[in-house]
Amino acid sequence: MKTLLYPRLTAPLLVSLSEQDCRGSEDNQGVNIRCKKTQTDPTPVCSICRPEISLPLHLKSSGSDMSGELSLSTGADSLRETGATPGIYDLKMQIGNCTFVEPHAVRLFNQIPAEYTFCLLTDFHLYPPYTSFPFGLSVAHVRKCLAQAMQLRPEFLLFCGDVSSLIFFYPWSVAAMRRLLIEEVSCPVFFVPGNHDGYLFRLAGLTWWDGWVYWQQHLGPLYQSFDFGQDHFIGLNTFDWQPARRNIFSRAEFLTFRFRLGAFISDEQIRWLERDISEARKREQRIFFFLHHSPLHSQFFRPNGQTLKGTWEGTNRERVLELICESHAVAVFCGHQHYTAMETWEGIPFFLTASSASYNEPGFDYAFKKITIRNGVLASVETIPFQI
Repeated sequence: MKTLLYPRLTAPLLVSLSEQDCRGSEDNQGVNIRCKKTQTDPTPVCSICRPEISLPLHLKSSGSDMSGELSLSTGADSLRETGATPGIYDLKMQIGNCTFVEPHAVRLFNQIPAEYTFCLLTDFHLYPPYTSFPFGLSVAHVRKCLAQAMQLRPEFLLFCGDVSSLIFFYPWSVAAMRRLLIEEVSCPVFFVPGNHDGYLFRLAGLTWWDGWVYWQQHLGPLYQSFDFGQDHFIGLNTFDWQPARRNIFSRAEFLTFRFRLGAFISDEQIRWLERDISEARKREQRIFFFLHHSPLHSQFFRPNGQTLKGTWEGTNRERVLELICESHAVAVFCGHQHYTAMETWEGIPFFLTASSASYNEPGFDYAFKKITIRNGVLASVETIPFQI
């Protein structure tokens, strides 16, 4: 079998039927589809499908890892001639006798609008309902939050991390999040993880739980970027620690558990970010960022000025800020701190968003943001509170 890495549920492919622009590969002729190879299989055959339509796609495979190009050229002059209609589609990949289906992986648009709205959500901290934790009803909270966001008819959703809460619930919380997205959301979703999503439990030389494994298998990539017309969105993973630093079990500290809250971005991700920004600037695109930890401060603060546990470590926080400035970013959207605020740095607004379905700092309600973009300009940012 091969595992499809892109496009995925939380990293979907966006395609305009009018422009037939499915940029993603280096030569801008298609979007990269990556399949992790574990044994020799026939060449995959891909299609995007809903119950009423099946649109064949072509995969050009190259290399032993089955990296290839998923193009939306179907032999017709345009996708419209094939009978494809706007909507959200599943991606079906058949490899020999095996079939892999990724729900909601492709979104077809008539035309990318110049003015559009998206919603920003963060910090769900899902707990199983059978636990005794005070947030054990958070699945119902998230379902209600998603339903309210869908009433606003956004073009897509951004999520800034912390799907999960405790590492021991990862198998349940990631599966619950995936199910909620499939059942409740009718638009593309783009996720980046938070610190609570990336913990690892290693004992006696064995890894028992690893948040990044669950995330990449069931949700999508740890960091990503995508285009919406001439707007380019970059999602970063700010909990990019090496496995030893993500491990919650410490022998050195008398067999205790520790949950790191601070932020870190690796040199590898910085190199990816530099390339991504460079390509976007060549295309003269407007750039937005979404990430879990705000890079504005090395120390995190409560609204009353008290410090929180966890800091940015290493020198890459400063490099992230430099790249945000060099990219002339329109806005930066963050989570993590469980309250709503806005700061400006070098003329660029940084927005913090309160938790959408978990606990918040005193005085801050459950909330998400409704953001309107008009011709690449931030037209409005509304905080939408709701009651459980």
